[in-house]
Amino acid sequence: MLAERFLRRILRGPVWQSRDFRLFWLGQSASFIGWEVTELALPLTAVVVLGAGPDQMGMLVATQNLPFLFVGLLAGVWVDRFRRRPILIVMALANAAALAAIPLASLLGALRFEGLLIVGLVTGTTVVISSVAYQSLVPSLVPRPQLVDANASLEVSSSTATMLG
Repeated sequence: MLAERFLRRILRGPVWQSRDFRLFWLGQSASFIGWEVTELALPLTAVVVLGAGPDQMGMLVATQNLPFLFVGLLAGVWVDRFRRRPILIVMALANAAALAAIPLASLLGALRFEGLLIVGLVTGTTVVISSVAYQSLVPSLVPRPQLVDANASLEVSSSTATMLG
C-alpha cells in the first residue's frame, strides 16, 4: 500500500507537466533497460556463440565494469565542460553503434571475442559518461521543489530495469 501511494504521488506530480522531463525520463528509461540487457546479452553471446571459457568471461565482465573505476573519475570534469544533452545523445549513439557491430560482425562471419571486449569497453564507458551527464542535467529540467520527484521517477525506472534485466 505504501509503495502504491508513493508511485501515485510521483506519477501525478507536477514534474510530469514538463514535456522536457517526460522526454528525458523516457529516453533514460530506455537507456536503463538497454544497459541491463547488454550486461546479460554480451556474456551470453560470448558463451553461446563463441564458446568463451571462465577466464574469457572474467575479462569480458571486467571490460564492461572497468570504466566505472577509471573513467568515472574524469567523467564529471569532462561533462562539466560541455552541454549535457549533446553528450547524452552522442553517448547513446556510440552505445548503439557498438552494440550494432555485434550482429553485423556475426552476419559477416567476423565475430570474435576481442570484438566483444571492445564492445564491452565502449558500452561501459558510454554508460559511465551518460550517468554523470544525466544526473547533472535533471536540475536544469525541473524546478528545485520538483527535484526529489524527478529523481525518484528516474530511480524507479532504473530499479525496474535492473529487476527486468
